[in-house]
Amino acid sequence: MTANEAALATLERQIEMAESIHRMELQRLDQMIEDGRKPLEIALDHYVAAINIENSVAQLNQTADRYVIVSERVETWLTELETIRTTMDQPVTETLGGNTTLLSINAGIAAVTGAVQALGGSPSGLAAGIAANAAA
Repeated sequence: MTANEAALATLERQIEMAESIHRMELQRLDQMIEDGRKPLEIALDHYVAAINIENSVAQLNQTADRYVIVSERVETWLTELETIRTTMDQPVTETLGGNTTLLSINAGIAAVTGAVQALGGSPSGLAAGIAANAAA
């Protein structure tokens, strides 16, 4: 074996050794990446879950605030409707006297309409008959 051949053989062994070391180092780095990926994925999932919980709580608070606003509006509307009903009941009671209110008139109309329907008539026929008698 000549000196050049021996040097070439030595260089080839060194290349093989370097490639082997390179493969082992890549495997070690791949394993480090894989080992680091698991805690990272777990941490990200917890982070995403924490963000989702935080967003859910914020949305719940917004919904509660909206509920309070709507409840206040409904209370205001109910008060206004009660005022309107009371205002409309006064002239009815003053005109018809006694305990007559819009609610009692409405109940009376419902009772008469029910009786007409039970006898086979229709509310429109009843209204037409009342109109004819009023015109006469």
